[in-house]
Amino acid sequence: MNVLIVGPGAVGSYLGSILSLSGNEVAVVARESQARALRSGGLHLRRGGKVQTAEPTEVFTSVPEAFEGDAFYDLMIVATKAYDAPPVLEQLPSSESPLPRKVMTVQNGIGVEETASQLLGPTRVLAAALTVPVSLAEPGSAVVERGGGIGLAPIRPGESIDVWVGLFQKAGLKVREYDDYQAMKWSKLFLNLPGNATSAILARKPGIIYRHYVTFNLEMAMLNEVLDVMDEKGIPLVDLPGGPARLLALALSRLPPDWAQRLLRPVIERARGNKAPSLYLDLAAGKPQSEVVSMNGAVVQLGRELGIPTPVNRVLTDTLFRLHNGLLVWEDFQGRPDVLLARVREG
Repeated sequence: MNVLIVGPGAVGSYLGSILSLSGNEVAVVARESQARALRSGGLHLRRGGKVQTAEPTEVFTSVPEAFEGDAFYDLMIVATKAYDAPPVLEQLPSSESPLPRKVMTVQNGIGVEETASQLLGPTRVLAAALTVPVSLAEPGSAVVERGGGIGLAPIRPGESIDVWVGLFQKAGLKVREYDDYQAMKWSKLFLNLPGNATSAILARKPGIIYRHYVTFNLEMAMLNEVLDVMDEKGIPLVDLPGGPARLLALALSRLPPDWAQRLLRPVIERARGNKAPSLYLDLAAGKPQSEVVSMNGAVVQLGRELGIPTPVNRVLTDTLFRLHNGLLVWEDFQGRPDVLLARVREG
């Protein structure tokens, strides 16, 4: 198949590498600095002590450039951050021009699938949830931390996605198919949130957050708000490949707090591997935008619509948003859970 990867970060480089290595023609859209590195060195996949190199068929620096002439792609994978996805989707050619057969969204958080469906129509969109933790050693070089897989779901219920399931299975991924894309994406969100926003704000590793009782309780309150919102909306929690979301929810609801803490701390540490939380990476890089808006912020938005209080998620979202925009000083929060907890109490 002809595949176009937009955004060769950790996820894009990983998916581009495995698809190219399994015999597909893979082109990439990258920023100019990334494009130079990819043209000279290609894509690299590091896993289990082994490095494999894949050569992109083309490297472009914009979406319109990728669609010049009669260019056609069976699959376009939008592997950007959630806040960069809408501008990418808006650059796709008009319906009179060749469009990708399918556009796959693989962002953390909630909302990109709805935007893509509005712009392209639901039959052109494939929702994905990757549970393989990968990091980026250098441009185009993805490092696999541990195993996992990918969840795939159509936007239109009942639509067959067998061809895409087969594509990723051939590339060596463990694939699970879902009928309800919202259940898949909200379950992935539930797995993404532990040790993410709190770790970013406090500049502490997830294991430390889950080791201390005060910050552990803050995390549990945050996750219970997610479950309350999902339950009220009627969104079921589903397990993902390598991501036991229902077991995490069971531990929250059934275990005494000290038992839950003993169980979940090693689970969170193992799940994160050596990869820093995504929200921390964006804040440390000085980016003006944060995916917290589509993650914890999505919980707040849906909670508001349903009349469900989400005070912890609201404070985490607001605090990170203000830190990114220079309205709060990060150093005031680093290693200071008391400062964050004071904001939660103040509401």
